[in-house]
Amino acid sequence: MLVLFQRETCPGCKPVRELLTRLQVSYMNINVPKPRDDRHELIRVTGSKYIPALVDGATVVRRLSAC
Repeated sequence: MLVLFQRETCPGCKPVRELLTRLQVSYMNINVPKPRDDRHELIRVTGSKYIPALVDGATVVRRLSAC
């Protein structure tokens, strides 16, 4: 299953959520804190502190935008 690291108020995350919904792709949201230095799980999984980031097993798509 796809995992989307995101924040509800992130302007770059909304289009990703909308596209996944429009394509009827199942995914799980993980909301991250606003302060980038507090995004420990995101950094551990993706190696980056920027959202949105999509993870599918070992495949990571980072920096879809710069939030």
